[in-house]
Amino acid sequence: MLAMLQRCVEEKGGNYAFCATDSMAVVATWNGGRLESNETYALSGSEVDEIIAKFASVNPYDRSVLPASILKVEKKNSQDGRRAQLYAYCISAKRYALFTRNRQGRLFLKKVSEHGLGHLLNPLDPDAEPVKGENEEAPRWIKTIWELIIRRELAEAPSLPEWIHRPALSRQCYEIRNHTTVE
Repeated sequence: MLAMLQRCVEEKGGNYAFCATDSMAVVATWNGGRLESNETYALSGSEVDEIIAKFASVNPYDRSVLPASILKVEKKNSQDGRRAQLYAYCISAKRYALFTRNRQGRLFLKKVSEHGLGHLLNPLDPDAEPVKGENEEAPRWIKTIWELIIRRELAEAPSLPEWIHRPALSRQCYEIRNHTTVE
């Protein structure tokens, strides 16, 4: 299915920001066209909708449960019931952040991956269980790291949190078994 989706996007001259085993972030803007920042071609919202509609015919699920396409635009892509323009900062397939910016330039992280960071302990309290805020998928400290990365990429000078120079720690668990020593 993912290969079919990739083919549909590429047939329209489009690209994707990242792709995982169950998702693809298609590069799209309201009207489509070349992006100012590079040579990437963005599909339009209507072109994305056409691709989504194509996948309705291959929906293997009960139509009373999932009546339309197996593809969907994620809720994070909408604001006040309308599609919002998301920006993506991607390091690799599973290391990315999706965000919006307001007119004042403030970042609003919509989704960040924990891949590459999720195994680390909270630098503020290493013994604390991972705590996520309401409607958040990643712990706040991970979101802070992503915001720093994005702001630096945008040539801003973000202030660093006091904990940034603490060592990165992860917990190791070892299974201890009873061993009988024979002499």
